[in-house]
Amino acid sequence: IGKSGTHTIERDNSNTRHYLARMTRRTKVVSKSVEMVDLSLRLWDHFTIPENYRLWQQRFLSVFG
Repeated sequence: IGKSGTHTIERDNSNTRHYLARMTRRTKVVSKSVEMVDLSLRLWDHFTIPENYRLWQQRFLSVFG
């Protein structure tokens, strides 16, 4: 037991909060339903894998090229 892993865990938590700002918004602009939050977390998790991100990035940019 120690604090050696705390920095890593808190960094991951901070990144999640940053990318999913819906958790901190107080407006009704974004749905906070359980289903939408779950889908957003899954989508964010999917795109944190560089290979997945690159694939979709190439598909998106091919529209303009």
